Amino acid sequence: MEVYPKGRLTPILFFLLLFLVLPYHLNATTSPCDSDSSPGLMTRVISVASEESKSGTTVNVLGNDKIPDYITHTLDFPLRIVFDFCNAADWFKPKIISVESPNLKRIRLGYHQKKIRLVLDIKGTDIPVYTAMSTNNRLTIFVKSTEIVDTPEIQKK
Repeated sequence: MEVYPKGRLTPILFFLLLFLVLPYHLNATTSPCDSDSSPGLMTRVISVASEESKSGTTVNVLGNDKIPDYITHTLDFPLRIVFDFCNAADWFKPKIISVESPNLKRIRLGYHQKKIRLVLDIKGTDIPVYTAMSTNNRLTIFVKSTEIVDTPEIQKK
């Protein structure tokens, strides 16, 4: 049986323990929002408007230039759908946009050094199905209605 000197084993154990405790440092990729500003991309949001239909809520976002790459994710407590637009932003005061929607409580807009964040605060107990599509300086977000639409029963003959 070999006995290792304490001096040689300690650094190895330290590095193994470090990788077990801090595994998120092993990720070699960077966030798209970490890159520098690109000319010709949105640096501020001009308007945010919402429309209701039986099938859901449509949110239209208009930027001052082309919509940049964005990251979307959801949060559970409280329920939110988050859009991070990855480009350096002009600084503006955060905005809260009121909406009359069975799906959304409100829309929030915040400006940060390397991104613009749009947050849809959700009503209800679950994140609804949603889609997003950007074209030039417009982003259209559709949040599917979670309400059950009454359908007439088929009468039996």
